[in-house]
Amino acid sequence: MIDCQVYTSYLASFGGREIPFADFSACLRQYNPQSLPQPPEPRLLAGNGVVPLPIT
Repeated sequence: MIDCQVYTSYLASFGGREIPFADFSACLRQYNPQSLPQPPEPRLLAGNGVVPLPIT
């Protein structure tokens, strides 16, 4: 399984397909019992439409 983030016809040529995040998480939990971080809730800044990325 590859988390490629962007679906392309190139990946489709190898059998790649999009799946919902819940299915992706379930598959990861099946093979990796460690807990997965949850994606942060998007927050818009003061009306400018920018969503800040978390600093890690």
